[in-house]
Amino acid sequence: MWVSCLALLPHLSACATSSAPSVSSGGRQLTAIREDFDPVTLNDDDFLIVPGEGRKEVVETVVPPDLVTDRPQHMVTGFRVQIAAVLDKSRAETIRDAAQQQLKQLIYVIYDPETLLYKVHVGNFRSADDAGSLRIDARSSGYAEAFVVRTKVEDASPQVRRTVVQGYRVQIYSASTRETAERAQQRAKDLFVRDDIYVEFEPPFFKVRIGNFATRELAEKFVSIARQHGYETSFSASTQIQVSPR
Repeated sequence: MWVSCLALLPHLSACATSSAPSVSSGGRQLTAIREDFDPVTLNDDDFLIVPGEGRKEVVETVVPPDLVTDRPQHMVTGFRVQIAAVLDKSRAETIRDAAQQQLKQLIYVIYDPETLLYKVHVGNFRSADDAGSLRIDARSSGYAEAFVVRTKVEDASPQVRRTVVQGYRVQIYSASTRETAERAQQRAKDLFVRDDIYVEFEPPFFKVRIGNFATRELAEKFVSIARQHGYETSFSASTQIQVSPR
Protein backbone atom coordinates (compact mmCIF):
# COMPACT_ATOMS: atom_id res chain seq x y z
CA MET A 1 0.00 0.00 0.00
CA TRP A 2 2.77 2.50 0.94
CA VAL A 3 4.70 1.71 -2.21
CA SER A 4 1.69 2.35 -4.45
CA CYS A 5 0.95 5.70 -2.74
CA LEU A 6 4.54 6.86 -3.16
CA ALA A 7 4.44 5.89 -6.82
CA LEU A 8 1.41 8.14 -7.31
CA LEU A 9 3.00 11.24 -5.74
CA PRO A 10 4.81 12.49 -8.89
CA HIS A 11 1.57 12.23 -10.88
CA LEU A 12 -0.41 14.07 -8.21
CA SER A 13 2.23 16.80 -8.11
CA ALA A 14 2.09 17.21 -11.88
CA CYS A 15 -1.69 17.55 -11.76
CA ALA A 16 -1.50 20.17 -9.03
CA THR A 17 0.81 22.41 -11.04
CA SER A 18 -0.59 21.96 -14.54
CA SER A 19 -3.48 24.39 -13.95
CA ALA A 20 -1.17 27.31 -13.13
CA PRO A 21 1.56 27.56 -15.78
CA SER A 22 4.41 29.88 -14.98
CA VAL A 23 7.03 31.87 -16.84
CA SER A 24 10.50 32.86 -15.72
CA SER A 25 11.50 36.51 -15.40
CA GLY A 26 14.80 37.54 -13.86
CA GLY A 27 15.17 34.23 -12.05
CA ARG A 28 11.66 34.49 -10.54
CA GLN A 29 8.75 32.23 -11.34
CA LEU A 30 5.66 34.22 -12.27
CA THR A 31 2.19 32.75 -12.50
CA ALA A 32 0.80 33.20 -16.00
CA ILE A 33 -1.74 36.01 -16.33
CA ARG A 34 -5.22 35.45 -17.72
CA GLU A 35 -5.95 38.35 -20.04
CA ASP A 36 -9.61 37.40 -20.26
CA PHE A 37 -10.13 38.19 -16.54
CA ASP A 38 -12.98 40.67 -16.12
CA PRO A 39 -13.35 42.44 -12.75
CA VAL A 40 -17.07 42.81 -13.50
CA THR A 41 -17.47 39.11 -12.77
CA LEU A 42 -16.73 39.86 -9.11
CA ASN A 43 -20.18 41.50 -8.91
CA ASP A 44 -18.64 44.43 -7.05
CA ASP A 45 -19.49 47.87 -8.43
CA ASP A 46 -16.81 49.42 -6.22
CA PHE A 47 -14.02 47.09 -7.37
CA LEU A 48 -10.69 48.86 -6.92
CA ILE A 49 -7.13 47.68 -7.60
CA VAL A 50 -4.36 49.14 -5.46
CA PRO A 51 -0.96 48.64 -7.17
CA GLY A 52 1.91 47.40 -4.98
CA GLU A 53 4.40 49.89 -3.58
CA GLY A 54 7.72 50.34 -5.36
CA ARG A 55 6.48 49.06 -8.72
CA LYS A 56 8.37 50.55 -11.67
CA GLU A 57 6.27 51.67 -14.61
CA VAL A 58 7.11 53.07 -18.03
CA VAL A 59 4.48 55.59 -19.16
CA GLU A 60 3.67 56.76 -22.69
CA THR A 61 1.17 59.62 -22.87
CA VAL A 62 -1.18 60.89 -25.55
CA VAL A 63 -2.49 64.41 -24.97
CA PRO A 64 -5.75 65.46 -26.69
CA PRO A 65 -5.40 68.73 -28.66
CA ASP A 66 -7.85 70.58 -26.39
CA LEU A 67 -5.65 70.15 -23.31
CA VAL A 68 -2.58 72.37 -22.99
CA THR A 69 -0.24 72.71 -20.01
CA ASP A 70 1.74 75.86 -19.33
CA ARG A 71 4.24 74.32 -16.87
CA PRO A 72 5.56 70.85 -15.96
CA GLN A 73 3.17 68.47 -14.23
CA HIS A 74 3.91 66.82 -10.89
CA MET A 75 2.54 63.50 -9.68
CA VAL A 76 0.13 62.97 -6.80
CA THR A 77 -1.84 59.99 -5.54
CA GLY A 78 -5.15 59.64 -7.33
CA PHE A 79 -7.23 57.43 -9.61
CA ARG A 80 -7.44 56.36 -13.25
CA VAL A 81 -9.66 54.03 -15.22
CA GLN A 82 -8.01 50.91 -16.63
CA ILE A 83 -9.68 49.83 -19.87
CA ALA A 84 -7.30 47.07 -20.99
CA ALA A 85 -4.30 44.92 -20.00
CA VAL A 86 -2.59 43.02 -22.81
CA LEU A 87 0.71 41.30 -23.52
CA ASP A 88 1.37 43.04 -26.84
CA LYS A 89 2.51 46.69 -26.92
CA SER A 90 1.16 47.41 -30.40
CA ARG A 91 -2.24 46.09 -29.39
CA ALA A 92 -2.21 48.38 -26.33
CA GLU A 93 -1.34 51.33 -28.56
CA THR A 94 -4.22 50.50 -30.91
CA ILE A 95 -6.61 50.49 -27.95
CA ARG A 96 -5.08 53.77 -26.78
CA ASP A 97 -5.62 55.45 -30.14
CA ALA A 98 -9.27 54.40 -30.33
CA ALA A 99 -9.91 55.47 -26.72
CA GLN A 100 -8.36 58.86 -27.38
CA GLN A 101 -11.04 59.63 -29.95
CA GLN A 102 -13.92 58.12 -27.97
CA LEU A 103 -13.24 59.33 -24.43
CA LYS A 104 -11.43 62.65 -25.09
CA GLN A 105 -9.14 62.12 -22.09
CA LEU A 106 -5.45 61.77 -21.37
CA ILE A 107 -4.49 58.19 -22.30
CA TYR A 108 -1.53 56.25 -20.87
CA VAL A 109 0.13 53.00 -21.94
CA ILE A 110 1.87 51.64 -18.84
CA TYR A 111 4.17 48.62 -18.86
CA ASP A 112 4.09 46.63 -15.63
CA PRO A 113 7.23 44.44 -15.42
CA GLU A 114 5.78 42.37 -12.59
CA THR A 115 2.81 41.11 -14.60
CA LEU A 116 4.46 41.54 -18.06
CA LEU A 117 1.36 43.41 -19.22
CA TYR A 118 0.80 46.69 -21.05
CA LYS A 119 -2.03 48.48 -19.27
CA VAL A 120 -4.13 51.23 -20.83
CA HIS A 121 -5.12 53.87 -18.26
CA VAL A 122 -7.42 56.86 -18.79
CA GLY A 123 -7.59 60.19 -16.99
CA ASN A 124 -6.20 61.88 -13.89
CA PHE A 125 -8.61 62.07 -10.96
CA ARG A 126 -8.14 63.07 -7.34
CA SER A 127 -11.31 61.25 -6.22
CA ALA A 128 -12.62 57.74 -6.87
CA ASP A 129 -16.10 59.16 -7.57
CA ASP A 130 -14.83 61.22 -10.52
CA ALA A 131 -12.99 58.19 -11.87
CA GLY A 132 -16.14 56.13 -11.41
CA SER A 133 -18.06 58.50 -13.68
CA LEU A 134 -15.48 57.97 -16.41
CA ARG A 135 -15.67 54.20 -15.85
CA ILE A 136 -19.38 54.37 -16.65
CA ASP A 137 -18.67 56.37 -19.83
CA ALA A 138 -15.93 53.92 -20.82
CA ARG A 139 -18.20 50.91 -20.41
CA SER A 140 -20.95 52.58 -22.41
CA SER A 141 -18.34 53.21 -25.14
CA GLY A 142 -17.61 49.49 -25.40
CA TYR A 143 -14.85 48.98 -22.82
CA ALA A 144 -16.77 46.41 -20.81
CA GLU A 145 -13.80 45.57 -18.55
CA ALA A 146 -13.13 49.16 -17.44
CA PHE A 147 -12.48 49.57 -13.72
CA VAL A 148 -10.92 52.09 -11.33
CA VAL A 149 -7.31 51.84 -10.15
CA ARG A 150 -5.44 53.84 -7.53
CA THR A 151 -2.10 55.09 -8.84
CA LYS A 152 0.04 58.18 -9.29
CA VAL A 153 -1.65 60.81 -11.48
CA GLU A 154 -0.70 64.18 -12.91
CA ASP A 155 -1.79 67.14 -10.84
CA ALA A 156 -4.37 69.03 -12.88
CA SER A 157 -4.05 72.34 -11.03
CA PRO A 158 -1.81 74.08 -13.61
CA GLN A 159 -3.84 72.97 -16.62
CA VAL A 160 -5.26 75.54 -19.01
CA ARG A 161 -8.11 74.31 -21.16
CA ARG A 162 -9.01 75.64 -24.55
CA THR A 163 -12.51 75.67 -25.93
CA VAL A 164 -13.26 73.06 -28.58
CA VAL A 165 -15.70 73.99 -31.36
CA GLN A 166 -16.61 72.73 -34.80
CA GLY A 167 -14.48 74.22 -37.54
CA TYR A 168 -12.01 73.28 -40.26
CA ARG A 169 -8.48 72.01 -40.72
CA VAL A 170 -6.47 71.28 -43.83
CA GLN A 171 -5.62 67.62 -44.30
CA ILE A 172 -2.25 67.12 -45.94
CA TYR A 173 -1.51 63.45 -45.25
CA SER A 174 -3.06 60.12 -44.27
CA ALA A 175 -1.25 57.01 -42.99
CA SER A 176 -2.06 53.57 -41.68
CA THR A 177 0.32 53.86 -38.69
CA ARG A 178 0.85 56.55 -36.06
CA GLU A 179 4.63 56.50 -36.54
CA THR A 180 4.36 57.36 -40.24
CA ALA A 181 1.85 60.11 -39.55
CA GLU A 182 4.04 61.62 -36.82
CA ARG A 183 7.01 61.74 -39.18
CA ALA A 184 4.84 63.57 -41.72
CA GLN A 185 3.65 65.89 -38.95
CA GLN A 186 7.22 66.81 -38.03
CA ARG A 187 8.14 67.46 -41.68
CA ALA A 188 5.15 69.79 -41.98
CA LYS A 189 6.13 71.62 -38.77
CA ASP A 190 9.62 72.16 -40.15
CA LEU A 191 8.24 73.35 -43.49
CA PHE A 192 5.46 75.67 -42.32
CA VAL A 193 7.06 76.70 -39.01
CA ARG A 194 3.84 76.43 -37.02
CA ASP A 195 2.66 74.37 -34.05
CA ASP A 196 -1.02 73.86 -34.94
CA ILE A 197 -0.35 70.65 -36.87
CA TYR A 198 -2.16 67.61 -35.52
CA VAL A 199 -2.36 63.85 -35.93
CA GLU A 200 -6.02 62.83 -35.74
CA PHE A 201 -7.04 59.18 -35.61
CA GLU A 202 -10.13 58.32 -37.63
CA PRO A 203 -10.19 54.53 -37.91
CA PRO A 204 -8.42 53.03 -39.68
CA PHE A 205 -6.19 55.99 -40.64
CA PHE A 206 -4.02 58.58 -38.89
CA LYS A 207 -4.54 61.94 -40.56
CA VAL A 208 -2.20 64.93 -40.48
CA ARG A 209 -4.16 68.17 -40.37
CA ILE A 210 -3.19 71.83 -40.06
CA GLY A 211 -4.84 74.84 -38.47
CA ASN A 212 -7.84 75.91 -36.45
CA PHE A 213 -9.95 77.67 -39.05
CA ALA A 214 -13.36 79.06 -38.11
CA THR A 215 -14.68 78.96 -41.69
CA ARG A 216 -14.17 76.83 -44.77
CA GLU A 217 -13.07 79.93 -46.71
CA LEU A 218 -10.11 80.44 -44.38
CA ALA A 219 -9.21 76.75 -44.63
CA GLU A 220 -9.37 76.87 -48.44
CA LYS A 221 -6.90 79.75 -48.47
CA PHE A 222 -4.42 77.55 -46.66
CA VAL A 223 -5.16 74.67 -49.04
CA SER A 224 -3.67 76.83 -51.79
CA ILE A 225 -0.56 77.45 -49.70
CA ALA A 226 -0.19 73.73 -48.89
CA ARG A 227 -0.44 72.77 -52.57
CA GLN A 228 2.23 75.31 -53.45
CA HIS A 229 4.52 73.49 -51.00
CA GLY A 230 3.98 70.10 -52.63
CA TYR A 231 0.88 68.80 -50.84
CA GLU A 232 -1.11 68.53 -54.06
CA THR A 233 -3.89 66.35 -52.60
CA SER A 234 -4.54 68.56 -49.55
CA PHE A 235 -8.12 69.59 -48.80
CA SER A 236 -10.22 71.26 -46.10
CA ALA A 237 -11.90 68.95 -43.58
CA SER A 238 -14.67 69.70 -41.12
CA THR A 239 -13.53 68.69 -37.64
CA GLN A 240 -13.22 69.91 -34.07
CA ILE A 241 -10.79 72.77 -33.56
CA GLN A 242 -9.48 74.60 -30.51
CA VAL A 243 -9.88 78.28 -29.79
CA SER A 244 -8.33 80.28 -26.98
CA PRO A 245 -10.72 81.65 -24.33
CA ARG A 246 -11.40 85.36 -24.57
